[in-house]
Amino acid sequence: LAPAISAGTIVVETSTVGPDTIEALHDLLSPAGAQVIDAAIVGGVAKLAAGEGVFLVGAEEAAAGRAATLLRANCEEIHFLGARGAGMRMKLVVNAVAHGALALVVEAGALAAAQGLPLDIYERLSERPSGLMRPFRHRFVDRLRSHDFAGGMSVANTAKDTTLALEVATDLDVAMPITEAAHGLYEKAMAAG
Repeated sequence: LAPAISAGTIVVETSTVGPDTIEALHDLLSPAGAQVIDAAIVGGVAKLAAGEGVFLVGAEEAAAGRAATLLRANCEEIHFLGARGAGMRMKLVVNAVAHGALALVVEAGALAAAQGLPLDIYERLSERPSGLMRPFRHRFVDRLRSHDFAGGMSVANTAKDTTLALEVATDLDVAMPITEAAHGLYEKAMAAG
């Protein structure tokens, strides 16, 4: 790749890679006068092909230049995150949530199925505003980010609820490693006061 690069070339990396890979690509190509921009895709290639994807760009919009115009024309939403590698860093955060949530949703679904509970109701309850988005919207955005720790459900009650779920799972031989990990964090929080 490096021999084919000339001054003024813009290389846009959209693969999900570590920020160190973006830096290595920059170190390889910048001596030839090329600019490396990370533009991580959120939503997948199919959404991007339909014009519904999101780009997370590791550059300021002005610094992205012609690449910004090209990217903007091919997505529904674009976020310029400043520093080189920041697009990939944010993509890794988003993927951590998506992949962790998937594992949790599957293990909770397995617990529901093992008890003969209707999965369509599990699905409906998860889709409600009080379902999957509540921990993010209410706990993280409304409470944690604003340092509002007054009221609400206590850590002790949360640990009690995860204990009950884990007891049922154990009785039914349903593995719940994500819930176990969360429960361990609640226990540590209680121990710390």
